[in-house]
Amino acid sequence: MLDEWKLVSSAKERKKEEEEMKKSEAETHFQRGLNLMKTSNYRKASECFDEAIRTNRSQDFFQKKAKYLSYYGLCLALGEDKVDEGLSFCKKAIRENFFQPDFYLNLGKVYLKKGSRGKAFMAFRKGLQFDNGNKQIISELKQLDIGRQPFFFFLFRNHPFNKYMGILLARLRSK
Repeated sequence: MLDEWKLVSSAKERKKEEEEMKKSEAETHFQRGLNLMKTSNYRKASECFDEAIRTNRSQDFFQKKAKYLSYYGLCLALGEDKVDEGLSFCKKAIRENFFQPDFYLNLGKVYLKKGSRGKAFMAFRKGLQFDNGNKQIISELKQLDIGRQPFFFFLFRNHPFNKYMGILLARLRSK
């Protein structure tokens, strides 16, 4: 009876060790992907994030999966020009775990790649709601350089009245 218990116990331990290895395997792929992103190697990074998604077996499965999905979507858009597919992965990550500012940062970058500055701006602003000191989001917002509100807010920004009032106000401020 004792021998049977040892066999069952060792089988459980082996299974637990295998699961731990798979957990760390997914995170290893994720970290490798992040390092590849730093060198702008987005294609290889997307492969690593894809592998992290497939090997993810952690207890906080949905939280980790959302993180992997967000970065996978960003790399698809930046490295493989699959912007619409990247958008869908980033949005899915936000649906699964909406309070992560990095997910909004990634979504905003994908929107910028698509040419949707307004949606990118909104994504970055939403990310700041969850972490108002996020330096990366603040940097992206500064690069967007969204101007002041038009003088005649009820007219379009490119309306001649707004253009000339903007020029006039800029000249007055510079003096």
